[in-house]
Amino acid sequence: MVMPTSFYHILTENDLDAVVAYLRTITPVHNKVPDPIYKVPQVENVPPGGENAFAEPMMSDKVQKGFYLVTIAHCMACHTPIGPRGREYKSSLGAGGVKFSGPWGISVSRNITQNKTNGIGTWSDDEIKRAITEGVSRDGSRLGRPMGYHYYARISPDDLDAIVAYLRTVPGSAE
Repeated sequence: MVMPTSFYHILTENDLDAVVAYLRTITPVHNKVPDPIYKVPQVENVPPGGENAFAEPMMSDKVQKGFYLVTIAHCMACHTPIGPRGREYKSSLGAGGVKFSGPWGISVSRNITQNKTNGIGTWSDDEIKRAITEGVSRDGSRLGRPMGYHYYARISPDDLDAIVAYLRTVPGSAE
């Protein structure tokens, strides 16, 4: 798998320093691995608005903070369709429809736009939060893998509110 560097341009200086500090705590492992062989050109497809590092003052705006968190968590990588030039961030941001195969079978990412029919436009904030943190849909059914609900189960209420505030700004897509 290719390192998804396109989602890290946005990292604040403090968060980038924290990542480096953490990596320095890991005991080195000496392991020779073969050089990667890529069968297709590697193109970096940065989500619009994620091209440059965020400054700490930007994090005081709830919607901007939500965008930041959604970007570094790669949410739109799974919830945005893939076209001939990569993720269709400009035309179908959050529209879902990406298929994932695994031991769970085949799962299709959901539309997380404000579309009132196919998306989350009529969902309450609490329903969105439950979907993110528990993997439970609006109707009470379990949402499929590979979404890592367990990773988001302990997200702070403030961060979760910011994510929902940002998702409320994603225009409805018909996908």
